[in-house]
Parts: sequence; structure tokens; C-alpha cells
Amino acid sequence: MNVVGIRIRAQRKSQGLTQHQLCTQVGISESFLSEVETGKRNLSSSNLRDLAKALGCSCDFLLTGHHGGEDLPIPPSLKQFGAKKNLPRHQLLALAGIYFHLQSFNSSGQLPHHVDWAKLYSLVKEYTEA
Repeated sequence: MNVVGIRIRAQRKSQGLTQHQLCTQVGISESFLSEVETGKRNLSSSNLRDLAKALGCSCDFLLTGHHGGEDLPIPPSLKQFGAKKNLPRHQLLALAGIYFHLQSFNSSGQLPHHVDWAKLYSLVKEYTEA
């Protein structure tokens, strides 16, 4: 199982990007990306770097599934939710971390495109206040 490909697909989908859109940004073919995402091909270090940059994450995340604190991308939908709730950055990073952590455990690499941030926030808040 190629977990790097799974993480690339999950990150791409979490950003709402199609394979075509990502390939256009990075300058690779859709067939190559498809084969990477399904584990049939491996990436060069330069392709890994370019994909990470286009996906707004680190190479480390694509390789290991772990983000370094400030490198953690905050999805646009979470930014909007955070603005409505006036959440501080550390809470946005915590919610994004939970979401990306769940992605790394999801064997298909696919979580819903639409995240109900309010529900996730409520669950975390309820759990942490208990």
C-alpha cells in the first residue's frame, strides 16, 4: 500500500481539487497522478516537493502523515467557520490537526469534501470540557 499516494489524494480532495486542476498547477500528467494516488508509481523528490507546495502541506506530511505545527494548512472552509466563531489560531490548528489525523487513518484516503466544522468543534469542546 502506497500511503504517500493515499495522502496526496486525501489532501487534494480536502482542498476541493480535481486531478486535472492539481496536475495543471504542478505540471504533471493526470495519468501519472492517478498512478501515484493508486500506488502504481512512485514520485521523484522534485515531484513530491511540487505536489506538497500545490497542496499547501509539507513533504514531511505526505511522507509521514505528521504536520509540524505552523506548517499545518487550514482549509478555507475551516477559516470561514473560525471567522464566524472568532476562534483563535491555536483552535483552528487543533481542528485542522484532528481532521488531517483522521485522514491518515482512513484507509481509502477519502473523507467527505464538506466538513461540518461546527459539529466537529462541538464534539471536541464537549469532550474537552467533560
